[in-house]
Amino acid sequence: MPSPARSLRAWFAGLLARAARGAPLAGKGPSSYKGGMRVALLRRSAPEPSHITVIHAGTCYPVALRRRAAA
Repeated sequence: MPSPARSLRAWFAGLLARAARGAPLAGKGPSSYKGGMRVALLRRSAPEPSHITVIHAGTCYPVALRRRAAA
């Protein structure tokens, strides 16, 4: 019997192959896999905000956010 990690790698390789062909990604995971990681891998995170507003002593300060690769 293949290990759960090998089974998961095979399932994920198949998922990538289906995505490359443009096929739907819905389907069952490997038999020993419950699907939680699949959902986490396919879920898109919310976009990062471009700015935030800081309120201090009744005054609003807009703060621009920029991600730096070197940080």
